[in-house]
Amino acid sequence: MRSRLEARWACWFDLKQDTRWEYEPLDLPGWIPDFVLHIGSANGPALAEVKPVRSLDSWLDTAEAERVRKAIEKSQVFETYECFFLFGIDPRHSWVCLRDGRWHVMPTPPNEAMDSWIVAGNAVQWKAPRQ
Repeated sequence: MRSRLEARWACWFDLKQDTRWEYEPLDLPGWIPDFVLHIGSANGPALAEVKPVRSLDSWLDTAEAERVRKAIEKSQVFETYECFFLFGIDPRHSWVCLRDGRWHVMPTPPNEAMDSWIVAGNAVQWKAPRQ
């Protein structure tokens, strides 16, 4: 994966055991989503982008966010995908854009989710090779 944060999210999805993921499975005009997610309770797949952000506004004001918005509009992804997730620095900093076109803060994750986030961080931690 291109970042440790992306790897940590993938590991976290695996630990949750209700989310199957594909890494960079499609190429939209001007944007490659980090993940397509298949969540057990959802009606269809979702697109997801991972960014080291703490606030939605700090990402929405970027040129990259504008590229993503245009790619979503051009490809009409909501005909195929249920929603678009922006995953930030941890599960407490995550947002979803639903078919209504508005952004919603994800509910505060339970303590078990944050415990799994720590486990996922330990799993993807870089370890120097032994000499």
